[in-house]
Amino acid sequence: GSMTDSPRVRVHQLYGSIPLVERVITGQDGESYPYLEPDPEFRPELPPGAIRGDPSRQSYCSVLHTPKYFYLDEDRECVDCGEAFVFEAKEQRYWYETLQFNLNSVAVRCPRCRGRRRRTAEYGRQVGLAREAVAADPQDPAPYLDLAEGLVRQHQASGAGGLDEAVWASRRAGRLWPGGGGDPEFWEGVAHWLSGRPATAEPLLRRFLSHPASIRRRYRPMVKEAQDLLRLCG
Repeated sequence: GSMTDSPRVRVHQLYGSIPLVERVITGQDGESYPYLEPDPEFRPELPPGAIRGDPSRQSYCSVLHTPKYFYLDEDRECVDCGEAFVFEAKEQRYWYETLQFNLNSVAVRCPRCRGRRRRTAEYGRQVGLAREAVAADPQDPAPYLDLAEGLVRQHQASGAGGLDEAVWASRRAGRLWPGGGGDPEFWEGVAHWLSGRPATAEPLLRRFLSHPASIRRRYRPMVKEAQDLLRLCG
C-alpha cells in the first residue's frame, strides 16, 4: 500500500517513489475530470529474486490500486490445511498478466489444496454429465462407467462422492456390458474399498487384474491402483 503521497509522486513501500501521470475522464454530464494515476511505464529497480511486472497486461483500477511493477515470492498460510506455502513470483505474474485476475486476488490455498478443489469441481461436472447421459440412454453402459469413475474420484479428492451410487452404476454397467474391459469390477472394487469394505473389494479388484484387457496400455494406472489397494487389503 501507499505510505505518503505528494501531488506528482506516490511513495510505495516496495516500489519507492512512483511518478503519477495526469489522465482525463469524461463524465456522463459531458464534463472533463482530470485525475492522477501511477505511471504504468515506471520501472523501479528490481530487488534480488524479483520478476519484472508489465502493468499494461494487468487488470486494476488505476485510481485505487498500484500496479504490480515487480513480483516477489510471498510466504502464505493455506486456509484449508494450515500449511505454509510460497506464492511464487512467477505464479503471481501468470495470475495477474496471463489470466488477468484482479490485483485484489491472492492465493489463499497451497497448490495441493488448490489442485484438490479443481479436481473436485472437474469430477462434479463429470458426474452431472454422466447422470444426464444415463437418463438419455439407460441401456448404454458407458455413461454408467463415467458416473462410477466421477463419483469415486470425487470422493478421493474431497470425501464428497456418493460411493453407494458408484457401486450401483458399476454393477449396472457390468450387466449391460458382460465380458467388457474389466472397468465395472475396478470401479466397484475401489468404491467398496473407500467405503471400508476391503473384503468385498478384494475379489472385484482381483477379477479386474485377471481380465485379459488389463494388459492394455490405457489400463496401466488402474492396474497399479488396484495392486496398491490389494496390498493394503492383505
